Amino acid sequence: MPNSDELNAAVKAGVIAQEDAQKLAAFLAQYRLGSGSTRPPSEHDAEAVRFVRGFHDIFLSIGVVLLLSGIAYSTNILYEGLWYASTAAAAWALAEYFTRIKRLTLPSVVLSVAVGVAGGLLINLILHTIGGAIPSENAGDSAYDRTQQLLGAASALAASILFYLRFRLPFTLAQLVVTAAFVVGMLLFLDTPDETTVYESPVFLILGILVFIAAVYFDLRDPERKTILADNAFWLHLTAAPLIVHIGVGFVWSNSVSSLTVQDALTIMALIAFVALIALLIDRRAMLVAGLFYFGAALFTLIRNTAIEEGTVFAITLLILGASLLLLGIGWRPARQFILTKLMPQNLARHLPTLRQA
Repeated sequence: MPNSDELNAAVKAGVIAQEDAQKLAAFLAQYRLGSGSTRPPSEHDAEAVRFVRGFHDIFLSIGVVLLLSGIAYSTNILYEGLWYASTAAAAWALAEYFTRIKRLTLPSVVLSVAVGVAGGLLINLILHTIGGAIPSENAGDSAYDRTQQLLGAASALAASILFYLRFRLPFTLAQLVVTAAFVVGMLLFLDTPDETTVYESPVFLILGILVFIAAVYFDLRDPERKTILADNAFWLHLTAAPLIVHIGVGFVWSNSVSSLTVQDALTIMALIAFVALIALLIDRRAMLVAGLFYFGAALFTLIRNTAIEEGTVFAITLLILGASLLLLGIGWRPARQFILTKLMPQNLARHLPTLRQA
């Protein structure tokens, strides 16, 4: 499918009339939207996500932030507390144009966050109004405060769900995961405030694994990474990775770098190596990025336990970490090709994201 530059070149060459070019561009845009395709066919980056198409998007996003801030501030002057409704309504109205019609990603991200915050506060206010206001003298009580925080997080989750159901913005899936994590955390803290740490790690690890499974599901539905499903998977991987890696490493090491033993460091490096293998199989680098700090900390510990002077350990760690990252980035496709073609059964490999030429 031709892009705008190709259509303009065709018009200048007299191959097609300007009016026909505009009609064709409008048709192709509608066709891509209807078919779910969001990328030009020439794009080869397996993890490319349309975030900013130019400074125009940044310019519009700044305008959206300033406009919503002005609406919130002005409304609050006229009637304190009403800014929730005005800001949520304005953000939703702007999303109808920027997200649903123009499909501009960065302004849509701003609007998604605005609806999640302002809409969540509005839903929270409505629930309090319907259920009756909780006496203000309870403020400061720990149980009261936890209930308020839980209700606020749940309201933000509800607003985010409504936004996603309407606009299907991939970023909103990440927003849903973050707000859901807050809700889960508040539920744990509400029921067992003294035993939260006992259940916290397993629950959040399960949440991360579920999000990861959802991300892989989207990846498997679009192995060519050509539709909006790939963007859905990207944002889910981006939120699942910290949950899985951080909690997973936390079972081995939860204190400062100075307390990390050599055995702990080797275990962490083995865990990161396993994460790297999974990342190669599904062709997603988010999990590796989430594990960089822990890999660096483990590497620092191993180097520190050699005869190298303490002052140079940090510098050597940075050198090795940076070089390893660059080598993996350069050799990503050859490494993935080797694993999928030489080490993995083909009846399983063909279900994974498309193998691209090295």
